[in-house]
Amino acid sequence: VGHDHGAATGWLLARLRPDLVRCYYALSVPTSPRPPFRPLGLLRFLYGDESQPEGSVYGLGWLFPFYKRAPRFMYMLYHCLPQAGNIYGANTRKAQLALQFSDIPFGEGLDDANYAMDGPMYYDDVAVPPFERVPAPTGLPDWATQAEVDYVVGEYERAGWEGGLEWYRTFDNDWKATEGLGKCAVPAAFLAGTKDLVVKMMGGRRVISYRLKQAVEGEVSIKFIEGAGHWIQQERPAEVNDEIFNFLDAHGK
Repeated sequence: VGHDHGAATGWLLARLRPDLVRCYYALSVPTSPRPPFRPLGLLRFLYGDESQPEGSVYGLGWLFPFYKRAPRFMYMLYHCLPQAGNIYGANTRKAQLALQFSDIPFGEGLDDANYAMDGPMYYDDVAVPPFERVPAPTGLPDWATQAEVDYVVGEYERAGWEGGLEWYRTFDNDWKATEGLGKCAVPAAFLAGTKDLVVKMMGGRRVISYRLKQAVEGEVSIKFIEGAGHWIQQERPAEVNDEIFNFLDAHGK
């Protein structure tokens, strides 16, 4: 069972080593057929080079050699910036409250943020992080306690952010290392909330369902919990546990 980064890692494990995995259940992040292009290269083609605030001809130089475009914000590319870990580290509590423990569902109220999520990467030559591009929380969600927040913040202050950020920086390495990646050959299931921003980013429920069926051999269980957001296992623990245990009862023995 995996969620977010854990879900993506679990998909790779299930696809690369089905001899080690009896069945797999993913939360929030689906899998899809291996893309034909380097992931970071494609993102830079679409959004621009995150390391060049003055603009670049990334991906377009062959066509428009004198055309420069300033990079647009994309959180995965922001996380590739060398200063990203220090920025998060200096604002750990603020970042966690804004991105994980906000009473405003993640992805909602973006028009009330100080900086646009779909705007430039840089404002006044400063790359603005994701936690500044969402509305400031007014309290904790009903599924989180102050003790839980303090624990998570303490762990990030102790261990730092660099390990998690390297996940994004090695996208192209992972892509190269998984050449010839086959379909998921073990029983698999996917569960997400209808208000999960990842679902929107991935193209919506129909696109996710189509891609999952292309990447998984045989049938794959695909379900969405109405009204749930990204932190689905914390928001709806009883429903999530029921779905997981039912799946394990059928395939985990």
